[in-house]
Amino acid sequence: MKLSPEQLKLMIPEEDAWFKCLCPNCGTAPEFAWSGKGGLLPDLKSIRCSKCSMVFPNEKYPENHTYTVKNRDGSLRTIRCYKGKDQISSGENYGPHYHITGAVNYTKIRKIGSVFSLAFAYAIEGKMEYAQRVREVLLRLAQVYPNYIVKFRATPYPTPRQSRQGMGGKLCAWKFSDSHNFVRIFNAYALTRDSGIYSDADKVAIENGLCREFKWLMTAFPPQDSCSNAIPYHMTASALCASILGDHELMDWVLQGANGYISFINKWYHRDGFWHENSASYANMANECMIQLVAAIQGYSDPESYKGDDRYDKIDLLKLIPSQGQ
Repeated sequence: MKLSPEQLKLMIPEEDAWFKCLCPNCGTAPEFAWSGKGGLLPDLKSIRCSKCSMVFPNEKYPENHTYTVKNRDGSLRTIRCYKGKDQISSGENYGPHYHITGAVNYTKIRKIGSVFSLAFAYAIEGKMEYAQRVREVLLRLAQVYPNYIVKFRATPYPTPRQSRQGMGGKLCAWKFSDSHNFVRIFNAYALTRDSGIYSDADKVAIENGLCREFKWLMTAFPPQDSCSNAIPYHMTASALCASILGDHELMDWVLQGANGYISFINKWYHRDGFWHENSASYANMANECMIQLVAAIQGYSDPESYKGDDRYDKIDLLKLIPSQGQ
């Protein structure tokens, strides 16, 4: 709420966010370099490494190397970076491209999900200034999100299908970041959509720039077994998106698709209800948003304009999946 319009634009940048950027100076992994005592500085343009305390961008490591990536519409997007020695972390090689400005942007964009807290405060207190700031955040994100490139780890791809195991995302390192944040973003929109602050043009911009762009990212490649505990977030954000758009195709993908809800609960849980990886932390990750997923699906009806024989009318999950009532 304290951000000026200029600061808000800085916090939702036009350039891509990149998570997998080690500290160019000391080699500290991004999980540690850009958090804790490190991270975003008050100018909203630079970050400090938590280990060596160097501030970036830094003239010692200039981002004077550029390369181009083809975006989904065929246009070329220029990416700038510092080119140095290969980045090795946890046994993976992220290559020689240090996306330093991208790391700065990551420290900002990872805060985007907090827009839900603002929408929740509006829903409780009814203060229009909260709803107005939600509108400004969503419109800004809708403006820049379609132009973000698909990336997995530190490698860009033209489409999600071409990324490794289809796990490429647009917000930073992989599509779990998108689905995790968009659960909050879509809920923020749902809580404020009927507040009266959105014009028809605003709704079109948000639903095209966020909802339909997210649908493209999610449905381009089916969720993969290798990341089964991330699938519930993919389904939850997609179900919320389908509810906002009244999108039969997307809701059907959530329910009936490869690793959709129906097959997911039958495949990945033991008969006693515990998660198949037998790990409390992974079970937590998988189960965390299940209540929201059920809430998004339960009672959903396709819009009147959808006339297909397979339309959904007031979905009742207990009838649709009888085993859930046992």
